Amino acid sequence: MTRTAYVFKTPQGFLSDINHYTNDPNHAVSFVDFDSAAARLAAASGSINEPVSIQEVQLPFPAPFPTNIK
Repeated sequence: MTRTAYVFKTPQGFLSDINHYTNDPNHAVSFVDFDSAAARLAAASGSINEPVSIQEVQLPFPAPFPTNIK
C-alpha cells in the first residue's frame, strides 16, 4: 500500500533539511498536501540556496521507519 506525499526536489536531490539532501524520497521532508508544501516552501525560500520544485511521490504506507511528514 502507498500514500501520496509532496516533497521538495532540487538539482542536488530531495530536501531533507535546509541545504541537506537525500536521493531517497522516504528520507525527505514530506507533506500530505500540495498547499502545505507550497506554504512551507514560501516560508523557507530565503534559506534555500538553489531552485526547488514540489514533486508528488508515492511512499510506502505504513512507513518502514519514522518519517518527517508534516
